[in-house]
Parts: sequence; C-alpha cells; structure tokens
Amino acid sequence: KHHQKPSYQAVLHLKTAEIKYVLHRNLFTAHADELKTWVYEGLLAAEYWCGIAKPKHLILPIRADELIKDDFERFMRTRLLNCHLPIGHLGIAITHHELVDESSLQRAIIEMRRLGVLIHLFGFQRFDHTVSLIETGLIESVQIDIQLFKVENPPLIELTELSKLMKHHNIPLLSGSIDLIKEREILLENSITYGYGSVIK
Repeated sequence: KHHQKPSYQAVLHLKTAEIKYVLHRNLFTAHADELKTWVYEGLLAAEYWCGIAKPKHLILPIRADELIKDDFERFMRTRLLNCHLPIGHLGIAITHHELVDESSLQRAIIEMRRLGVLIHLFGFQRFDHTVSLIETGLIESVQIDIQLFKVENPPLIELTELSKLMKHHNIPLLSGSIDLIKEREILLENSITYGYGSVIK
C-alpha cells in the first residue's frame, strides 16, 4: 500500500495560462505493484472533475512496458466500464515508449483508444522512435524534455523535424518541468504550446 498523498499538476497553455490538462504526478514514480491503486485514485479524481463546471482532462503517466500487458488492458476496461467518464476527459501519457516493440505498443494504444482514452507520448528523445507513432493519427500530444534545450549541442534538426510533423498533424507539443521564466521563453520560441512547472502554476 502506498502512503503518499495524491499529487496533481496543471498543464497550462504557455501564452494564455489556461489549464489544458492535469497530470497525475504519483504515476511518474509508481512501482508496478502500486500502479493500479494510483490509476484508480486518478479515475476517482477524473470523475469528480467531470462533475464541476469546468471539467479537466486528466493524464495518467504509464510506462510502455506496463501498458502493453494484457492484465493492464483488462483492468482499464473493467474500471472504465464502472465509471462514467465522457470520452476526452481521460488520457494516458506513455513513458519509456522506446523500451517496447512498436507493434505491441500500437496494439495497446488502439485498445486504449477504443475505451475512449486519449494518448500522449511523454519523453521525446529520438525522432525515429516517435514519428511512426505520430503518423498513426492516434496521438493527442507529445512531451519534450526541457533538458534537450539545455545541452551543449541540442538535437536541433530532430526538434525542427518533430515540430514540422506535429504542425502537419495538428498535434501540440508540451514540456516541463519549467522552473525559470527564461525556460518558458525558450519553449515558446521552439513552438511548444503547453507546459508545467513552478513558473506557470
């Protein structure tokens, strides 16, 4: 059993400061045996938010190697059938997607989409690991690690290609954790639409 309190973080539009998504932060560090408990907590929160005036789209960060398991798909199917979330109010942010084979991941993505769950890709590292997933037309957003903009030789060609591809498919880019005003400005200059962090709370 976990002893942490549920922790959520708003993802805001970098220009308007409007809340676009809410991240379930506990799932970034959850162990496999805690995963279902935290997902269940997240679904309860999402149901609550859907009952208020301005419902929020909740994002559950899930490792790709957990997402592709049949057991996880069955768990999500059961839970979603037992709650009353409108389509579009729940998303999964796939992390470590480069660690599993592409066909297994695509099958898992299709299953989640059939359940009404939107899909985000978190932790962009290499263009070739991401492009085919974006071109499926099943991706809601892509997150880029802000550290990529801080290294001595950032992968500018790959970032430029990614930005072009995202615009072509009308998919937004987001980033975090933004802790300095300067970082926010760097992201805006690089066509990043949404972000999260202490600066933009």
